Amino acid sequence: MVRPVRRIISDRTTVPTDSLHGPRHWRRVESNGRAIARTTGADELVVVLFAMFHDSMRLNDGSDPDHGPRAAEFVESLAGAMAFLGESQLQTLSHACRHHTFARSS
Repeated sequence: MVRPVRRIISDRTTVPTDSLHGPRHWRRVESNGRAIARTTGADELVVVLFAMFHDSMRLNDGSDPDHGPRAAEFVESLAGAMAFLGESQLQTLSHACRHHTFARSS
């Protein structure tokens, strides 16, 4: 279910493969996020998708304060490809991407 979305993200990302915020980083975030979700009860599917999307629209590895909002727009543009998500899950994913750069909330 997630594999086609992962492929789309890989095809459309603005981040080079060898970037500090690229696919290796996304996999580490996913691994850590899954472990945290298992202990907190967070929605593991949303966590996995967040890991894939959150830095996918970065323009560089330095300061890029708008990368979260761009990632949220990317999420929203792929809503049809993620029909397996409920509306609440999609909103949570978009919110998490949009605000992960600035927010200090869980």
